[in-house]
Amino acid sequence: GICGLGLMGSSVARGLIDDHTILGLDPDPDAAAGARRLGVTMVDSLSDMADCEVILLAAPTAVNAALLTHLMTTGPRVPTADLGSVKGPIIGLWSTDRSFPFVGTHPMAGWERSGIPAGWADLLRGSAWPVVVDADTDPGALVGVIRLILALGAHVVPVSAPVHDKIVDAVSHLQHL
Repeated sequence: GICGLGLMGSSVARGLIDDHTILGLDPDPDAAAGARRLGVTMVDSLSDMADCEVILLAAPTAVNAALLTHLMTTGPRVPTADLGSVKGPIIGLWSTDRSFPFVGTHPMAGWERSGIPAGWADLLRGSAWPVVVDADTDPGALVGVIRLILALGAHVVPVSAPVHDKIVDAVSHLQHL
């Protein structure tokens, strides 16, 4: 399941659609229509993703937080990963229910264009994909997320949330130096 079918979500869908059934959720009618053209089965709510192996939160970070809150409080309790840039806040949110099978991740790929037309199947191939791992990370969720990352041809980089955010902060501000 993919929530958010912009650049990242549609690229993941394109990379997996030949071998997997992809369910999508996006309130933007243009994104939903584009996802349908890719072969994604669009659904109306998170509850429609109850049978998914993994749910990816590929929306803007504030939307990802709202989606995670919804999943943790009303379900479904499916292994879930976010694709957002900053890990501290969403890991903090997950800390309110560490029994929920959540894995924070951040694919390190992209470009200046956005939306479903900007995605492509090999966007993530060869890229580093940090995965936040700590003592409470659900092993089954972690394995499922890692398998998905490897299926897309990316490289898993285990990291803590504080280390991730420190490195990304330095890299994102490097151009200002």
